[in-house]
Amino acid sequence: MPKNLTSKRRGRLQRPNSGNFKNPSSKRRGRLQRPNSRNFKPAAFIFVVTISSILHLWTSQPSDGRSATTSSVMIESEDAVTAFSKLQLFVTAFPGGFEQDFRPVMIRSLQFFWPTEYFRLTLVLDDTVYQNNNLTERDQMNDTVRSFFNFDLRDHIDVVYNPRSDPEEFHGGYNIQQLIGFWADNFTDAAYIGIMDDDTIFSKAVQPEDLFDERGRPHAIVKYPTGPKFPKGWYNGTNWALGRSAYTNAMSYFPVILHRKHLPMIRQEILRVHPEFDTFDDFFKFLSREKDAYSQFCIMFEYLWMHHRNDYNWHFEADGNSGPYFPNGFPIGSDIASSYPQVTPGSPAENGVTAEMLRPFPRVTVHGSWIPGGRLAYRRLKKTADIMRRGYCFSQPLHLFNNSSNATSSSELELMQRRCKTYDVTTGADIFVDGEWLFEIHERWSAYDREGSKQAHFGARTKEHRA
Repeated sequence: MPKNLTSKRRGRLQRPNSGNFKNPSSKRRGRLQRPNSRNFKPAAFIFVVTISSILHLWTSQPSDGRSATTSSVMIESEDAVTAFSKLQLFVTAFPGGFEQDFRPVMIRSLQFFWPTEYFRLTLVLDDTVYQNNNLTERDQMNDTVRSFFNFDLRDHIDVVYNPRSDPEEFHGGYNIQQLIGFWADNFTDAAYIGIMDDDTIFSKAVQPEDLFDERGRPHAIVKYPTGPKFPKGWYNGTNWALGRSAYTNAMSYFPVILHRKHLPMIRQEILRVHPEFDTFDDFFKFLSREKDAYSQFCIMFEYLWMHHRNDYNWHFEADGNSGPYFPNGFPIGSDIASSYPQVTPGSPAENGVTAEMLRPFPRVTVHGSWIPGGRLAYRRLKKTADIMRRGYCFSQPLHLFNNSSNATSSSELELMQRRCKTYDVTTGADIFVDGEWLFEIHERWSAYDREGSKQAHFGARTKEHRA
């Protein structure tokens, strides 16, 4: 039950959590504080889940990526809350960027919107942040990172160190970050790993169903390659890595959640396609040096689409210019298909995409560096505050804005209503204004179905808070 919605310092949001956000009450005035989520109430049911113990660094995975065998057998299903309790968020960062995005953008919004009792995060730093295996320096860095988080979360933060840290060997920090994603199973033994960038902004109170379906399968939000502005380099990179024309573009949401057991299978499949490389790292060095572009998530989810499709709940981004939910494909044998050999030809139906998969699915984050007003780091701070305030209001139960349904009122409830009156909270008419419900806005992402995305967000919100 949400308490302490307000405080003496006016105008500053303090973290709301997911859940049903009922009964706001507090003696402190002026400061918005996170609605509590001690009980999830997804749709019409309540689950109580015991949180598993904090997991330690996993180091037993062989370094060449050949240990696992590919299997198309569907993973045993479980409910969304159980799967959510097994999720470890996974972020890479460098100390020089702590105060640019990691602390004021990602941590601020994550603590505000993520349910405390389900909070587990692994932060990966390069092992070069401390010198000559100086354990004192390493421990000091660990303490610094944990100090960024609220006190009750610090025992839920794992700080681990990446040994693949030579920028000359792996061609710069960006490529090292991409490589770490492929090896995420080396840093945590959680059943599900949720990878995201350190400039991720959470934009709503997170519910288990936002990330997993009723069978406990991770939601996969991918783009269908339509129009002339899709990122051709990424499709070229996927085409070469997996030896087949690509169909999906998964660089479109955070956190990107995978079954941990699938990561070694992805590495193994790549080495099967490329026997000329002895290890996965050798493959990756060539990919990052010789190919014009690639995306770790595009490669990962192209493999998953082909080999483990039933273990994920797929959502293909619709092209709003070619029908409400059915984007145009590249027809088989057409001139346009021959012009783009890196992309799988055929309509969605011909490639196994159902009408349900093509309906917009709401995200819980935006990519801070790629939204209006977010390209410059100093502007992301205000943008983050705006998104958090808006997300706070649109995460509240609808009945709190209906005076006739509230038997009693309170100064705290009235204050919350005044703070949120800027938005059309009850109808959702202005739920999408400035890109906060899309992942990114860029000329390459012109295929967004804005109206469909807006309706999906409002529909999910209505479902979350129904009696």
